[in-house]
Amino acid sequence: MNQIFDSDIDLFRTYLSKLGRQPATVESYGRDSKIFLDFLNESGTSFGDVSAQTLTRFQEYLIAKGHCANSVRRSIIGIRQLYRFLQDSRNWSFNPLDEAVIPEREFISPLDYDPELISKLISNIQNQSQSLKNLRDLCLVTLLGIEGLKITELIELTWTGFLYASDGGRLRIEGPRSRIIGLESQTTQFLQAYRTAYRANVLQSREFAKKDRIMLGFKGIDSKYFEPFVSRHGVKFTMYELGKQIQNLKLNSELLRHNAIARKVALGLNTDDLLQHFGLRTLGNIGFHLHAEHQLMDSGPNSQQN
Repeated sequence: MNQIFDSDIDLFRTYLSKLGRQPATVESYGRDSKIFLDFLNESGTSFGDVSAQTLTRFQEYLIAKGHCANSVRRSIIGIRQLYRFLQDSRNWSFNPLDEAVIPEREFISPLDYDPELISKLISNIQNQSQSLKNLRDLCLVTLLGIEGLKITELIELTWTGFLYASDGGRLRIEGPRSRIIGLESQTTQFLQAYRTAYRANVLQSREFAKKDRIMLGFKGIDSKYFEPFVSRHGVKFTMYELGKQIQNLKLNSELLRHNAIARKVALGLNTDDLLQHFGLRTLGNIGFHLHAEHQLMDSGPNSQQN
């Protein structure tokens, strides 16, 4: 078996696109492939020695990096797809990952949530200093946990897409499922406070003004240094740190998005409004939350019992 290069991953992306995979899937599988190459280099594993056991160690590697169970599962599926592509394109007689087991999908029940999760995260951040990073983190928590954005949408947000209004702003989301959504008042106020601090601290930089990204990246001791935009890994690490501070080591973007869906359902948004807000074509997880909401209503104090 020959070595694999970045050019092979580019060809893999092209292959996935021709198969009709969604752009987000193509991006995810390509990114996972690069992470896998980094893992092989760090662990000193040669490409020819890769086996199903290597993929098991890769799972452990991802978990140690703070990836949630379903994120790890997607990564494993992506690597298996990469090897099938390489098998076809290089005429391999066998695929070393054919026997690799795909982890079970972790189902998050709508009835398992802590209804105070978002308020706990917000209170924890507000009890710290009012730094630029903490103002950003308040926006991160509310955009993921109240508005239900995905990380890929979050990191691409720009200030030109944010319209402030005292009773609730609006936000333009770019990407394959571009849309404009209404924001709850708390999210709007946090964004406005963060924008004020952003302008005072970094807008004088031409590089930052050109990028126009809402979500800055931070680095260094006490996060004193910032970058024009945050990476996916930066968001995941932030969520891990925020979760650890409130003793919730399972905090991740999927859990926050489920909280946002449950919140919007409880607020009484109709099905069409829910699909538009979350950028969905089918009910999916929304259906679980609608069912859970009906169950709660049917078991309320005014429900009749036979």
